Amino acid sequence: MVEFNHPSISIKRQAQLLGIHRTSVYRQSKGQTESSENIMLMHEMDMLVFCKQKVQKNAAKFT
Repeated sequence: MVEFNHPSISIKRQAQLLGIHRTSVYRQSKGQTESSENIMLMHEMDMLVFCKQKVQKNAAKFT
């Protein structure tokens, strides 16, 4: 979760570390949203899929 009054880490940097857009920090929720833990897990899963695809693409160059 973002701390608006953090003494040393800006909101922009906190958003980067969480893998979310800074604008979503300020936006009001329109209903039930995912927890920050779920969002981070989904981001990690996306990165794993992306990396796997990149490895497969690079491996195909050598076959």
